[in-house]
Amino acid sequence: MLRLCGSITLSVVRASDALRALQSGAYRSSIGKALNELGRIAKMLYLLACLDDPVYRRRILTQGNRHEGRHALVRDVSFARHGLLLLCQSLHDGMAVQLASLSLVTNAIVLWNTWYMNLALEQFARDGVAVDPADVSRLSPLGHAHIRLYGRYRFVIDPQVARGGFKALG
Repeated sequence: MLRLCGSITLSVVRASDALRALQSGAYRSSIGKALNELGRIAKMLYLLACLDDPVYRRRILTQGNRHEGRHALVRDVSFARHGLLLLCQSLHDGMAVQLASLSLVTNAIVLWNTWYMNLALEQFARDGVAVDPADVSRLSPLGHAHIRLYGRYRFVIDPQVARGGFKALG
């Protein structure tokens, strides 16, 4: 393993070529098996560290929940809440347009929610309401129950919004 690392470090062999050679064929070489076992040791040490550290486990759970919240938003914004892409155009072009549109709508919802959460926090500060910073750190702009995703839309712009302001909260 040291010779392999030295060869890669000294640019005698490219890392991609070394990996291809180690993984080729039905039977792996002994160095390929050794590297595989070394990877298992690293994974096991990581899992043991996760089990031993409740703060780290909590951070992983929080991050996973954020990702799930984003996926739920994207799924709901997608066609008929099924999270499917329609294939009405050529495969590549149609999917690219749909994904770009999906990203645009998702980002617009996140931006809208972020603006209004910030306005609500500013209103709380003006009213003298104490807000715990720990609660603010857990706010997420991915909520979308208040947004009507399907149906008929009437676009009547509030005069205050037309002047560059925001709609009233509440």
